[in-house]
Amino acid sequence: MQGAVRETIEETGVLARHPDDGPLLLSIDDHPAGAHRHIDLLYLLVSPPTEPAPAANESPLVKWFEIDKALRYLDFKDEPRIPHNLARAKAWCDANQLPE
Repeated sequence: MQGAVRETIEETGVLARHPDDGPLLLSIDDHPAGAHRHIDLLYLLVSPPTEPAPAANESPLVKWFEIDKALRYLDFKDEPRIPHNLARAKAWCDANQLPE
């Protein structure tokens, strides 16, 4: 669980954390990757409203999107589980009265 926080901070520069009421696992994706398997765990994290500042060796394209806009404008054909996970994250934000 702390790996999700560590990776988010390393890859985006955003000081993310698990919600106060504990980690929220959004999905598990188990898939083959060559001669081995990948198991991707996707957690909802919260952070202060700061701009991403990825390290030089990370993607400079990281940015914030409002969930509704992301669902309307981004192409998820290669990641069909993302819209469902974004909807779950939005429901959590709404229930906890947090901005998306």
